[in-house]
Amino acid sequence: MKKYPVNKLIVLLAAGLVLRAFFYYHPPVNTLKVGDAAPAFAITLTDGKTLKSEDLKGKPLVLFFYANWCPCSHNSAPLVQKAYTEYREADVKFLSVGIQDGESDLKDFAQRHQFSFYTGMDTAGKVSDVFGVVTTPTTIVVDKDWKISGLIVGQVKTMQAIEEKISEAVHDRV
Repeated sequence: MKKYPVNKLIVLLAAGLVLRAFFYYHPPVNTLKVGDAAPAFAITLTDGKTLKSEDLKGKPLVLFFYANWCPCSHNSAPLVQKAYTEYREADVKFLSVGIQDGESDLKDFAQRHQFSFYTGMDTAGKVSDVFGVVTTPTTIVVDKDWKISGLIVGQVKTMQAIEEKISEAVHDRV
């Protein structure tokens, strides 16, 4: 009984996973925390236009970093879309940022979840680097003064969790 084909397959799969991790990993330039100034950035949106942080300054912003391969990103996406629906009248801007995937996978994710807000592709890792994002999903809330006011690293598990972070950005904290 030969086990060589199975062993070779396992070795090839393991090598593939290691190579994928190597090529898609970008060490963070920065690790941001609540109270830090949000960095400047520019990102290409799925419609081909470029969105710059300067276009959004003075308004609260929710950044949702996701990856198509990540189940927690898929679980969080409906809550982020619902938060957008609830807070768009308060002029809170939302930007989903696809990372750690190819362009077609990132677009597919945004279409599948029917995002109705800005959706950008960060295939080179430039935006995730300046925000210090290495985990998907990561949700970062920036207040109108362009300071980080909330972070959710990992899955957004409840609507209350994201609403609390956005509420802090929209209303002046005491």
